[in-house]
Amino acid sequence: MAVTSSQQQRALILDIGDVLCHWSIENLTAISPQSLHAITRSPTWSELERGCISETEAIQAISKELSLDPDAIDTGLMECRKTLRVDQELTFQLKELKAELGDHLKVYAMSNIAKEHFAFVKTVLSDWDLFDGEFLSFEVGMTKPDLQFHQHVLDSLNLSDPSSAIFVDDKVANVNAARSFGIHGIVFDSSTALIRQLRNLLMDPVARARRFMTVNAHKHTSCIQDVAPVIFDHFAQFLIQIELNDDSVISLSPPGASNADVQSDIRQARSQAKAWNFFNGPPVGTTKTYPDDVDDTALAFLAFSPPAASANPILDRIVENRHDKDGLIMIYLGGTRPRVCPFIMLNAVRALYRYGRGAEVQPELEHIRRVLLKGGHIDGSEHYLASETFLYFLACLIEDNPTAPEVQSLRKPTVEALRQRVNRPGDSFVLASRVLACQKLDVETQSDLASLKELQECDGGWELAWISRFGRSKKMIGNRGIPTAWAIKALDIPRSEFQSVSDIEEWGYVLDVKTDTRIGIMCSAQHVLETTRNGETYLATDAWFLNNIYLDDGMIESAANYAPQALASGLVKFVDQPERATVPTLLPKLCHWSDMAYLTWMHVTRTESPKPVLRTVSHYGDSVASEMVVQHVISGVQPRKSGPYLEYEFDADSDEALAILGTPEGTGTAYLLIQHREGLGRRVVDKIVASQFADPESRHLQIVFHIKDAEQVDGRVM
Repeated sequence: MAVTSSQQQRALILDIGDVLCHWSIENLTAISPQSLHAITRSPTWSELERGCISETEAIQAISKELSLDPDAIDTGLMECRKTLRVDQELTFQLKELKAELGDHLKVYAMSNIAKEHFAFVKTVLSDWDLFDGEFLSFEVGMTKPDLQFHQHVLDSLNLSDPSSAIFVDDKVANVNAARSFGIHGIVFDSSTALIRQLRNLLMDPVARARRFMTVNAHKHTSCIQDVAPVIFDHFAQFLIQIELNDDSVISLSPPGASNADVQSDIRQARSQAKAWNFFNGPPVGTTKTYPDDVDDTALAFLAFSPPAASANPILDRIVENRHDKDGLIMIYLGGTRPRVCPFIMLNAVRALYRYGRGAEVQPELEHIRRVLLKGGHIDGSEHYLASETFLYFLACLIEDNPTAPEVQSLRKPTVEALRQRVNRPGDSFVLASRVLACQKLDVETQSDLASLKELQECDGGWELAWISRFGRSKKMIGNRGIPTAWAIKALDIPRSEFQSVSDIEEWGYVLDVKTDTRIGIMCSAQHVLETTRNGETYLATDAWFLNNIYLDDGMIESAANYAPQALASGLVKFVDQPERATVPTLLPKLCHWSDMAYLTWMHVTRTESPKPVLRTVSHYGDSVASEMVVQHVISGVQPRKSGPYLEYEFDADSDEALAILGTPEGTGTAYLLIQHREGLGRRVVDKIVASQFADPESRHLQIVFHIKDAEQVDGRVM
């Protein structure tokens, strides 16, 4: 089954020349490559490509313009045609991608090409069923980068949302023209890069990554630079488990162990603590014997949380294993290798705090503080390659210990260190570490998140990343499973699948937009069309969402909210609702106010420059649950405004506001802000105003959710 990033249909518009088809000019004999370039750049050539003149006429005209022999031009063009080749691998990959996405992807050709040349191309690219249609310059009388050509394509495909289209061309000018319409443009570089870009654009990165982890379950091995392409290790399994928490993909067992043995060994790690070292088997690329180490032992405890009864004796060994001179916890257990690493020490501190023994590692915590404040981490360490690893471990410590003041005092300098590193280049592990650390401490990192997504490989996993190294040989240790698992955690944030305005129509809703000077822009979306998606037929439910948009005030007012579930159940019925002979049992997935409010907001604002969403308004008179909560909240509270119309105001962090946020109206606004953060930005509820008429017989009940940008408090997004 296709793993798609959204339910909307996408259009892939491909150039032909220098994308799907290529030719060589190196061995031309009739004319020089420079002359061929001058020919194809001449205004007359554009006339040929627009179908205004024939090739014969073009050759005659160009020969006069450039003082070239017409027979030489004709022969040179023939020589070029003979070198034409089709990128069969790219064609195969595109057809495979199209098959995976099914009805969600249509592919079109858009090319500057003369009639005679297109006829020849079709003899070479005989498998034309890749395309659902073509837009050819000689047929439409326009050439790229003319804006009219792109508008013609959008109109012909009835693409109301240009962002649902992807345009691929080898010329920057052509791509930029497409981008000016809101089309996603890709400048072609190579077939491998294109397929990677398309999969990352069109398919769900998290679902693909989870599939990669499952397909390679128990085989997320590491490698040692220039020594061993495959090594079985505990280290990678612990780091994967800490963020992914999925026993099914890791293995602590010897290679070739049965699934039952693998699961048994994981249960053992969870039920009985022991000391660990890096290798799952004999050491590779280092000394013949390898001692148990603090890093892997601490990571095992953090990954599996074995009982304190068995963990504490091991933790005793770690605490006692201090350097004679520095008095700090050392890397290796046993005392045979007296070395200290602040990155590894930090994991030991995390483990001790996990088991309520933080008081025993205050010297280590103070050393970590100095390393953080004085920049002792910026070039990595003897064992870890990147500063981000230190900051990630530190963010985990801070997140896990909210009530420890000595730990929380590290929050502000850690946030500042992260903010200094945001947007820096890095491999998949560096970016995943940084994004996760930022997310744990609420530091904005959208640009790094976008860069991380771009590094996903075609198989769904992330590229090999060098994570650590041996202290003596300096040989680096790489892994794909760790950055993939961490990328899953970083990317798997709540997000609605409905992000495009075209989703409204595709799910059977008819959108009617009217402007009223008194009440703003009325956006009525009613589910009155039968639709078929992925072989399933969705009958009309008469669901009705009426949202009033006030651009100047940045406000969305929910004037009517009759969701498909409520109407189909018969619990709710609105005036003039038609009777249906068949009651729908399969309801449209686009069925929540939060999604419809966002889509209608985007529909209205895409041609405007309004303020961001500043308020949402809900009328809760028809919701018994909401009315009960609000009446309970305001009882005994003095209104901020009295008279015939009573208003009650509550700060967002008050108990009263939290109660109102738990109502259907409150959760609708919460889902709007959380699941559509990508389009609306990081926004939060600032305060809530509930109002009603003083007359108890009146049913005019209203909640206004005042919204603001998430504030930066000590570097945290609050």
